[in-house]
Amino acid sequence: MEGETAGRRQGVFVAADRTAETGTEAAAEADAVTGFVDVRWGEETTKPFVGRGEAGVKAVYVRPDRWGRGIGTAPLERGLDALPDRVDTVRLEALAENDVGAGFYEARGFERTDAIERDIAGEPRALDVWTKRV
Repeated sequence: MEGETAGRRQGVFVAADRTAETGTEAAAEADAVTGFVDVRWGEETTKPFVGRGEAGVKAVYVRPDRWGRGIGTAPLERGLDALPDRVDTVRLEALAENDVGAGFYEARGFERTDAIERDIAGEPRALDVWTKRV
């Protein structure tokens, strides 16, 4: 089963609630997921900057037309609540030029703790590592 090793879960994927608005455009989007968070722990499922006893946020996504409505916050909180007791720190990486993401992470108690470079789609990209004690 994905996310499990030797019977132990090593991650959680939390989707934001689907849109419940009415109207023509909203009705067409009613079945679309507006945001999600993917949290992983365990050496097999995390990136190299995530240490032992830590978890990594693999992805946070919210549709831009839904920013500022708590759609990223709610699944992030549920994902962090699902962490095993042995996890005391959460880390994630984000593009260094992502000011919107930086504001989101800072507002939720993450601190910028490192700057790294990694190839993404064959191009070197500057990334910030964000850390939060849980």
